[in-house]
Amino acid sequence: MNQSDGAEIDINCPECGRIRLSGWCNPCEFRWMNSTFSKSGNKYIDLLILQTQKNATCTCDYLEFIDFNNIEGFEYVAKGGFGSVYEGYWMEGPRWVWDEVSAAWCRNGPTKVALKKLDDSQEPSMNFLKQLETYHRCLQSGSMADCFGITRDETGCFMFVMRYYENGNIYDYLESNKGIISWRDMVDMLWGIAGGLERIHSEELGKWINAICDDPNPSEISNNFGLAEEKRWKTIKREIENNKLSKDLIHEDAIYTSRIFDFSIIQKLQN
Repeated sequence: MNQSDGAEIDINCPECGRIRLSGWCNPCEFRWMNSTFSKSGNKYIDLLILQTQKNATCTCDYLEFIDFNNIEGFEYVAKGGFGSVYEGYWMEGPRWVWDEVSAAWCRNGPTKVALKKLDDSQEPSMNFLKQLETYHRCLQSGSMADCFGITRDETGCFMFVMRYYENGNIYDYLESNKGIISWRDMVDMLWGIAGGLERIHSEELGKWINAICDDPNPSEISNNFGLAEEKRWKTIKREIENNKLSKDLIHEDAIYTSRIFDFSIIQKLQN
């Protein structure tokens, strides 16, 4: 077996005879994944996983449900933006090993992974599914971390199972490689980070712009923005009225700043 990214694997599919670009035949791969599909226990999550598998164009370009019992060495790392981050070993590993004999993708075996636990995800709704779908598209972009699948811990919370990077965040990486990487490397990394941020903004913001600016039909997003705008103007109006009222209560002769005191007035009173 040879681990490969599939860049030089262009052969005919033994199942249907189609040319498999980079070793990937979408109809046959989806048929195989559908036959071995493991359910997550939530229909929304299952729909998301099936959708990514149906649209996959290469290995690890899709999600799969990973049994939490297949994760070993599970340890807490840090608090993240949407939940908590953990690390562990996915004992089966992702299907990113190309077997030249069987001309098929096989599992890598024990693979260290990062796990991002999503807060309050025991009973995800359709809206939560849409957020996961957007999150997955961001993760699968070339500028961001790969996401292998979704698992569910003993508490019922869902977690993304992602590629683990030994150096952690960018600050730790730069600190540990001080004096090694060049300015050129740093600029290249910043370029990749900028691309990832652009992808996030295009995904966490693109739908909002379409819903509130381009789509003439009302939607949940546009309605929420409308309600938020009403509350914003009510707050502004209340602040303006309170500010005006406080000004009206101030006597015109009241003084709140220092000034020169005329002591001649006191002298005249004493005389």
